[in-house]
Amino acid sequence: MIIDRTDKPKKILVGGVPFGRDNVGDEAILESVVLIVRAICPGAEIWVSTDDREATEKKLNVMTVPLFGFDPPGFCTAELLSTIEAVDVFIWSGATGLSDYPEIPLHILQQAANKEKKTVILCTGMNTELNPSLYKLMPGLRHKFFSVVRALSFSLVDLIERYEENKRRHTAKMMKKELNQLGWSSCVMQRVWIRYEILSVSQVLQY
Repeated sequence: MIIDRTDKPKKILVGGVPFGRDNVGDEAILESVVLIVRAICPGAEIWVSTDDREATEKKLNVMTVPLFGFDPPGFCTAELLSTIEAVDVFIWSGATGLSDYPEIPLHILQQAANKEKKTVILCTGMNTELNPSLYKLMPGLRHKFFSVVRALSFSLVDLIERYEENKRRHTAKMMKKELNQLGWSSCVMQRVWIRYEILSVSQVLQY
């Protein structure tokens, strides 16, 4: 069978990570991803979602769009959707995004899938547990009530711990469900295989 490789994606968006915020590891991964994409698809137009657009454009010779999903500036839904509409592929890449802030890139992945864009998860791993700071019960009336219950039960009933654990479990189930719906095996949540990922990105960009 002859495979036609002439119809290569021309525009590729890299994001889902807080690029442009002086995280040396994230920026190193971004530079590597740009090199990988250019090696596989030399004619690609690479767009990066970053909080430091000028420096990123100058260093990597790429186009940039605002940093979607991370406060500040947070989501601008209309601009996010118009950006996804304009590209052919969305690459989520960087650090331990599966455990540190899974909801943000998964939302972007889902938006890309809704518009029938190709998606790649590249060089993205996770820690042994979800980021605890994202699932802590913040001070407020509920926290005060749960604290009273814990005190009155001599710590036998800890509703704060139960609340936080339920929230973590809900997020883990959501991650597994959404990744499976997008065609990504849930095993990606446990380990990242760089060789497999490079093969995958090559298939997406070339075919």
